[in-house]
Amino acid sequence: MIPAAVFIAEGRGRRLPLLLPPAVIVAWIALLEIWIGGPGKSAAQFRLPLLGWVDQGLGSPEVLIAFTLAVGSAWVARRLWDHDRTWALVLLFDLAVLVCVDRAVLFNVLNLTRVTPWVVPLAVLVVSARWPRPSTDEDDRVGEVDPVPERLVDRAALHHGG
Repeated sequence: MIPAAVFIAEGRGRRLPLLLPPAVIVAWIALLEIWIGGPGKSAAQFRLPLLGWVDQGLGSPEVLIAFTLAVGSAWVARRLWDHDRTWALVLLFDLAVLVCVDRAVLFNVLNLTRVTPWVVPLAVLVVSARWPRPSTDEDDRVGEVDPVPERLVDRAALHHGG
């Protein structure tokens, strides 16, 4: 998930090297699928969104934990979006995987921590961070000078000989 998020969020010069790790992983999974068993066994861990949750039982503790992680991922991603888009995308990709997992993945709570490993540390970061917010208070703007109009006034004065 991290290479995919960085690929989307970072500049063009860094994108090509980021394709290598996912390509190696996909090739390894394909090799194992062909060598060990019938193709598609790994894909069987995923279903249409929320069907695994329904199969597990919407009131089950595993689904409640998954729901909490999903809501947490969405909330933290929203809070991080303006400050660090790469990590926000990682959380959104984790969220997409979480809602598409099969019942067999949900059955073991430790599987959920592998699917969404970044929610808790990033939530702690978001709760403890004190990012500066743009001020909308007029009192804070009293000493600020807008350089563009000032330059325009200077050019106009020079042009007209004033």
